[in-house]
Amino acid sequence: MSNGVLYLCSAGRSGSTLIDLLLGSHSQCISLGEIEHLPKNLKLNTPCSCGAHAQECAFWNQVAQRIKATQGIDILMSPYSFPVGLYQASSLIDAEFQTPSYLRKRRRILAIKQLEYWFGSEPGWLGWLTAEFESGVCNTNKVFEAIREVSGKPVIVDSSKEYRKGIALYLRDPGTVRLVVLTRDGRGVFNSKRKSGFDRETCAIPWVKYYTRALPLIEKNVPPEHRFHLRYEDLANNTAETLNALCEFVGLLFDPGMLDFRHTAHHILNGNDMRLGTGSEIQCDERWRTELSAVDLAYFERVGGGALNRRLGYLD
Repeated sequence: MSNGVLYLCSAGRSGSTLIDLLLGSHSQCISLGEIEHLPKNLKLNTPCSCGAHAQECAFWNQVAQRIKATQGIDILMSPYSFPVGLYQASSLIDAEFQTPSYLRKRRRILAIKQLEYWFGSEPGWLGWLTAEFESGVCNTNKVFEAIREVSGKPVIVDSSKEYRKGIALYLRDPGTVRLVVLTRDGRGVFNSKRKSGFDRETCAIPWVKYYTRALPLIEKNVPPEHRFHLRYEDLANNTAETLNALCEFVGLLFDPGMLDFRHTAHHILNGNDMRLGTGSEIQCDERWRTELSAVDLAYFERVGGGALNRRLGYLD
């Protein structure tokens, strides 16, 4: 796959930052995290994984110059004038932009796209209601073009996670876009969020809803040969073997340099703090096995987490 896009679909806390760093260390790939959050990151001047901040990062300045030259928009000065998706932040939030009215509009538009993709009505019998979504997809492709020109890398990895966006990108260009469905044992996601202080419902229900809604839609719109199921546990426990299979799926040769991912300069603006770390050691986090209480496990099973886990191949 030359000049391709690898789009990651996953619920949060599933290991997307790790796969970003690993794939972004391949000589033919560049991984930039959740590109859908780019306007927010530029406005808030968040730290880039290269060590600079967004507004001062040489790479992102070059990308901005390319977009200004081709689209006439200065995304450094006015980030939201070139939206690349209907993002929703859960931790680092731009409260001036992510307002309750914006979130209501986002839910409405994504619900319409859910119906369109389910009933096969793309490009959309309600397109006039989803113009903002379509504009974001179009602008994302323009950002991809700028990134490819600046980096010289033919394969771009976008871990924005929004599966309807991934389907939209694929349907626009099925020859060069591939989807990776990243999963992690839901009990691990549940435990990670519980330790951050969230209540049981917040820890379990979004995870269940994400895959319950995403998997049927992806399977309906993206053929098996163009999607890859990647499990966090396989990636962490058998890194080289799993990356080799993923590279084969993309059409690339496995690059051993991926395993030492800190030796490559990355430019990830959005994601967890792992993107700013220094070590390349990978340890599979399965602390849920000892840290989740019986009450937590019973709740997870009761709200459908157990059934979904088994569907995803987590049988123990």
